[in-house]
Amino acid sequence: MNIISAHGPNLGSDDPSGPIPILYDLRVVLGLPVVTFLARFVSPLLSLALLVATLVVWARYLYVHTWTSFLLPEKYQSDFVAAGRWDRLLDLRSDTSKYIVIKNPKYNRFKSRKIPLFVFIEAFRTGDIAIVGDMPHVMTHKSEWTYNAMDWNYLHFVVFGYIFDVFVHSRRQDSDQVTQHYDTGNDFFGWFLGQRMVYTSGYYVDFTESLEKAQDQKMEVVANKLNLQKGMRVLDLGCGWGTWALWTASKIGTHTTGLTIAKEQVQFAKDRAAKNNITSVDWLLRDYRDMPQGKPRFDRITCFEMAEHVGVKRFPEFLQLVWNALEDDGMFYLQIAGLREKWQYDDVAWGVFMYRYIFRGADASLSLNWVTGQLERAGFEINSVENIGYHYAQTIRQWRDNLVKNKSQIEKSYGAELYRIYDLFLSWSPVIVDHGTSTCWQIVCYKNLDTFNRKKSFSGVLPKTYKINLSFDDLK
Repeated sequence: MNIISAHGPNLGSDDPSGPIPILYDLRVVLGLPVVTFLARFVSPLLSLALLVATLVVWARYLYVHTWTSFLLPEKYQSDFVAAGRWDRLLDLRSDTSKYIVIKNPKYNRFKSRKIPLFVFIEAFRTGDIAIVGDMPHVMTHKSEWTYNAMDWNYLHFVVFGYIFDVFVHSRRQDSDQVTQHYDTGNDFFGWFLGQRMVYTSGYYVDFTESLEKAQDQKMEVVANKLNLQKGMRVLDLGCGWGTWALWTASKIGTHTTGLTIAKEQVQFAKDRAAKNNITSVDWLLRDYRDMPQGKPRFDRITCFEMAEHVGVKRFPEFLQLVWNALEDDGMFYLQIAGLREKWQYDDVAWGVFMYRYIFRGADASLSLNWVTGQLERAGFEINSVENIGYHYAQTIRQWRDNLVKNKSQIEKSYGAELYRIYDLFLSWSPVIVDHGTSTCWQIVCYKNLDTFNRKKSFSGVLPKTYKINLSFDDLK
């Protein structure tokens, strides 16, 4: 990222001398109509005071410089834009040919100028721009050829898509969004998730393990954290293709119930259970709001990266349902991905892309502070939290390896556009983890009751010292 002092070059000019003119920004564009009205009908002095106050407040608290620069008409877009402060500029001039290939002439100006990230995403998705070499390498060095800036396409989506979703989260909305993604096709997911069909982070000991071994290790680590015992009743919320439910039933001897609203997943899970002669499992095709609430309650409830889809609005309701379904001496395992609390624009850009094309409706991917606060307000006491972000990055890299191996089959069955979207998703996400933007936590908790036996719940050993030896290689 090329940052230069605002006391150097003029905007849009290579001349290093002379003063800096006004930096055109969305804050100015939004302020002008108000100022014009006041100047004509109220008082020029009042309008000037309002403009100055608006600019000061926006400049001090909103930090919208590069982020809004691309919303301006092209004639106002400069080769230099404010970067974080008014006295620092981001130089947008760049030879992008090392990383991208322009196929559509409408994007020709980005051959010598950094391209806004959202513009690249859409152009890459439709095939108007291609990449040079390997996508993970391109995304690792994206600051050299792209920058974070909102465009009108994504602004419209955020206002009329994302914000609307956050404040609604109706049953119909959740069902449509979740099934649209998870019912894409079991063969599609199998081509990158591998034989285990687990769409959540694995767990690595030395990071040389295969994807399958890492998923087996994750399941055993979670079983140890929960002190799973034979005969326990387990409820898995958002059970996916049923692998965890099948593992607990066959390896531990639990009676496990898997719940999901994706029809393709339930059918796959039922078929796999029958093929492997695993009978102590049940499958519920229903919304989480309809999870079993009667007695007997469950000894253990697990939720692997489904709670993000519950949404911010419904999260307290979700935790109350979990509380009601859990025995008083039971334990709740929540594996959830989220963003850091001290966010940056890169975090927002990745989050909006993921929300739009991968995990629509998953707006509860927030900070650890928010998640633990929600749990405690719902009456849970937290036993342990482990950050498994780096495990997730390795898992996603191995997913991408599978994706690339099966590229021809995916493009033949689902088209090149879907392949490109997932290539971007699986290449960008590990970079995000490496930068600290997002991570994933394994959280173990129980009801904060006076009668709960806390000594019994304590494992006595660190998670990484668990003896891991239960392979699921016999799964058909």
